[in-house]
Amino acid sequence: AMRGEQTVRGFDLNLAHGADALSHGEVLEGVLAASARVGFQATHFAQGVELVNRMLRWAPTAEQLREDADAFRGARCTLFLGFTSNLVSSGLRETIRYLAQHRMVDVIVCTAGAIEE
Repeated sequence: AMRGEQTVRGFDLNLAHGADALSHGEVLEGVLAASARVGFQATHFAQGVELVNRMLRWAPTAEQLREDADAFRGARCTLFLGFTSNLVSSGLRETIRYLAQHRMVDVIVCTAGAIEE
């Protein structure tokens, strides 16, 4: 980085796993500290988190199961992660890698970036 510039880098969520794993509090502190160096709007991020949590909690209704149990057996939402390529270079690279590595999304769709990304 040039003098006076900050390196854009998100928090490595893998520090929350393994024998030397950080506590939940330490992970939260790390994520919050890293948010000063990543390019997203907290309000929209929180809305996205709530939407994903709703999708993860989704289950077929009793009525749907009565009508066609076979069609809904094991049914769940398919999670698509779509983003523009600049998010990778904005400091969210580690978060995107973590989501893919731990199979927390089913499909990733990313725009093509420019040479500087």
